Amino acid sequence: VTVSDLSVNTSYQFKVKARNADNIETDLSSANTAVYTLANTPGTPTVNNANTSTLDVVINTNSNPASTEYAIQEVSSGNYIQANGTLSASEAWQDNSTWGTATVANLSVNTAYQFKVKARNGDDTETSLSSANTAVYTLVNTPGTPTVNNANTSTLDVTIDTNSNPVGVEYAIQE
Repeated sequence: VTVSDLSVNTSYQFKVKARNADNIETDLSSANTAVYTLANTPGTPTVNNANTSTLDVVINTNSNPASTEYAIQEVSSGNYIQANGTLSASEAWQDNSTWGTATVANLSVNTAYQFKVKARNGDDTETSLSSANTAVYTLVNTPGTPTVNNANTSTLDVTIDTNSNPVGVEYAIQE
């Protein structure tokens, strides 16, 4: 028998009784061990509030109940966000209210990041990973004060203090 219209990530137990041709019923059997329905695969997470070394990740629960736990993966490294906001190879599982807005720390300046999320039900059965968000870049450092020297009658040399920004960052000089 297939039982349908059950709730997502919810525990169910069943008992059975039998009846003979004379309509005499047996006692109910013992209940089976509780079994959870599967969780929904989360939707694409939202990533915003870029800083030079942090980003915020918000889980899209895709209608999973509050008890569902989630692990958030950074795509390029394959590492997972930990409860303290750092990245590590091991999965960190928390429910959505505990994650809240997960602030990822210690990220590289001017680097693109993408995240995926997976869920697990009460039996620790995991879903596949969600789709990744569109890449979001961390910000660049504000350049330091430029140095101006080698004055000529019509030219000056301006040296930019990159303030440890990586190669490839573009700069604009304003008088």
